[in-house]
Order: sequence, then C-alpha cells, then structure tokens
Amino acid sequence: MIYRQRRIGFVTTSFPRYAGDFSGNFVFHMAEALAKQGFQIDVIVPAAAPSTTPKGARLVDNCRDWLRVFPIQYMYPGSLQKVCFGQGAPENLSRSPLTALLIPALVHQMWRRIEQLAGQWDGVVSHWLLPSALIAPRIPGSTIPHLAIAHSGDIHLLRRLPAKSLIAATVAKRCRHINFVSRQLRSEFIHCLPGHLQTHTQNKTSVAPMGVLPNTCVLTRHAAREKLNWRRFTVLYMGRLSPIKGVAYLIAGMEHCEGQLVIAGGGELRPVLEQQAKQLNIDVQFMGSVSRETRDLLFTAADALVVPSIQLPNGRHEGAPTVILEAMQAKLPVIATHTGGIPEYIRHHSTGLLVPEKNPRQIAKAINMIKENPDLRQRLVDSAASMAAQRGWDVVINNFTRMLFE
Repeated sequence: MIYRQRRIGFVTTSFPRYAGDFSGNFVFHMAEALAKQGFQIDVIVPAAAPSTTPKGARLVDNCRDWLRVFPIQYMYPGSLQKVCFGQGAPENLSRSPLTALLIPALVHQMWRRIEQLAGQWDGVVSHWLLPSALIAPRIPGSTIPHLAIAHSGDIHLLRRLPAKSLIAATVAKRCRHINFVSRQLRSEFIHCLPGHLQTHTQNKTSVAPMGVLPNTCVLTRHAAREKLNWRRFTVLYMGRLSPIKGVAYLIAGMEHCEGQLVIAGGGELRPVLEQQAKQLNIDVQFMGSVSRETRDLLFTAADALVVPSIQLPNGRHEGAPTVILEAMQAKLPVIATHTGGIPEYIRHHSTGLLVPEKNPRQIAKAINMIKENPDLRQRLVDSAASMAAQRGWDVVINNFTRMLFE
C-alpha cells in the first residue's frame, strides 16, 4: 500500500545530525524508506554535546528535501547534554548515575516541541520505548496513530525501573502497535505488564528486525580480496567495541585459528582490545568506523563474520544485530553466540553456526569448521541469503506502514 503526501513524526533518541555515511543508523534508513513511499518526515531528537559536532559538517536535513530535524536543546551549557549519545542512554546512565538528573529537562523540552508540531502529523513513530513512546502520543485531543519500536536497550532499562509495571502499561495503552526486534524482547515486555493487560497487549504487538541495505559492492570476492591485499583466511567483526559485543572472546579464540582478524568499528574498548591482541600476538587489523562502501567491500571479501555478543552481568543482552542480516545478504557465513535474540535469526547448521557465549575455543572451532569445509560454507550462505532477501527495507517498510495506519 502506498501513502502519498503525508507527514510522519519520528520521536527518537538517536538520529544522524550531520551529512555523511548513515549505514549504521537504522532510524535514518526507516525514515528514508518511508520517504520513498511519499512521506515527509519530522524528527524530534535530543541535541548532542557541541564537542561531537564535526568541523565544517553539513546538516543532514539540508541534504534531504523530505526531512526536517529538530534537535532538542535541554541543558545549558550544551556540554552537559550527555544522556543519549555515545554508547546510548543505558550505558551512559550506568557509567554516571547522576546523568539521570537531566532526564526530566530532556523529556519536558521534547514534549514541548512535539506539542508544537503534532498538528501537522498523520502518524508518529517512536524508537525506543523510554522516553520516546511515553511522550510521543501525549498530545491533547489527538488521535494520531502511534507505532512504537522497542530495542534491547530500552527493554533492559524498563526491567530495572521500580515502576516498570506502571510504565509498561502506560506505553501499551498509548500505542496502536508495538514492534519488537526479537521475540525474547516482546516476552520480557509482556512480563513487565500487570496480568490483566498481558493478553490484550500481546494482540497489538509484532516481532520484526530492522531492515537491511543492499550490498553495493560490484566486485567479485577474489577482486575484493585483491583490492584489500588479503592473502590469508579472514575473519571479520563489524560493530561497536563495547562490553556487550564480547570482542575479547573472539580475539582470544583466534589463538586457535590460522588466519587474520579484521575489526571494523569504534568504541571505548579499542585500546584494551589492541593491547590484548598484541599480548597474544594475534594478527588483528583495527579499521575503526568504516563507510558503507568499505563495509560492503569487507562483507564481500571476508571468509566469515563472527558476532561474539554476550549477556552482561546486569542482564543486558542483544536484540537482533542488523549486521547478521547484512552479512547473510552478502553471502558471508555467520558465526554468532547463542544469546539474546540472535538464535531467532540463526538456525544452527542451517543459516549459520551458533556457539556458547564467552567461549573462545568454541568460536575457534566454528571458524575452523567453515575454513575446512567449503561445502558447509556454501550450504550456510545459500540458506541464509534466501532468508535475508526478505529483510530489505523495500520489503519490511510495507509491514511498518500497515502497523501504523491499519
């Protein structure tokens, strides 16, 4: 179904403010997919601290005629605006609990802007339940349809709050539909609700990961490897370098593998991981954050992608890492840990290989299995590619518009 000349409000805590590469921001890509269906998009997002502003950067909404971005200034001086950016609100609050004192000002300022703009909206999409889904529909006299999208970070935060039942019930009542990126997250949310609301809420929920972008690399695998000057079996990790990603266990596992490890992504753990690789004498290349073009080149050239995510001691776990579907679409075999929502998208020995979390030897065993068994590699990529083909944004965005308007 195609909708024309309508405007949708996005209420979110994460959105690119400056023009450049957007490959890692699924909120932007959802907005872009809706724009291709004829929608205009307004984005309400907290402003970042001035220190994060790239020198000479061009505003993203000046580059897209379908987009208006409204960064919310909620604290002065701006250097105090540290609730949402960096590694995300849950991590920021965990590292500095006093950051929570800024939340009322953030919520108040976001609400004021929503109230000003909501009369122009035909629908509203909130990414992350807290605070987005709580404040997005609170427009006096309004019946704007509201789709909330829940990710692992906000469900984890919700479960830790003393008033979680009341907050979950409030979110459920204010949404036309709630989408979760994994079944486990939906189950955790439902169990936060009072018993009398659980069945009713279950009926207006769905489970679907965010969409994936097509691989843009036109080179063959051999040509891509030549361009990168790769001569050895190459294991790829792509993502943030943060505790939940478990990259240290992958580096440790490479002690038992013949080949090189390429790590694409930035984060606070990079110095620690570089020191670990040096101590173990592991052949590891740290590339930092990469562009979409480089990302697709790496997917094309690598021999396997490893997603070594873990569950943190506080209970935080992954939802559905988009990188898994991106690799599947690029016909790159995936090895991932059995944690969070990952097993919902990888069937062991069918669409990938699952290993126990925090187990370097099992990671190494799976890597060597793919290295030594070309038939297994081909079977995995063929099965996974057919599944990932149904996860492109051009396909999944139709489901999201139905959730919002029907």
